Amino acid sequence: MDTEKDQSKIKPPTTFKEQVELYKNRNLYINNSEYSELILQRINYYRLSAYTLTMKNSNEQFIEGSSFNKLLSLYEFDRKLRLLLLGVLETIEIAFRTHISYEIAHKYGPLGYKNKENFINEQFHEELKN
Repeated sequence: MDTEKDQSKIKPPTTFKEQVELYKNRNLYINNSEYSELILQRINYYRLSAYTLTMKNSNEQFIEGSSFNKLLSLYEFDRKLRLLLLGVLETIEIAFRTHISYEIAHKYGPLGYKNKENFINEQFHEELKN
């Protein structure tokens, strides 16, 4: 591993104020710099950057009408949606696992899951046991 070469690719750390300036220099409208800095103290710059992909042109500049508030709204929408889905996904997962174990137990017996002959994929069976 060439450490010097790897070091040359690493960007130096920036302050929250510098991160706000980066956004501004890339044409992102920021109504309140201090508020934006507070948000960046709570939500990592690079975490937010995933939500900027649809707001930029091919030159990495923000398209007209892009704002920090819109960026934050996208992030908050995704966060709330993820929280809503977590509860539902848990219910679906439990129902699915219940159905699978019920079917295996009734078709192959209460310990049917231990017999690899009851599975098409032997690797899946091995992973299931662990």
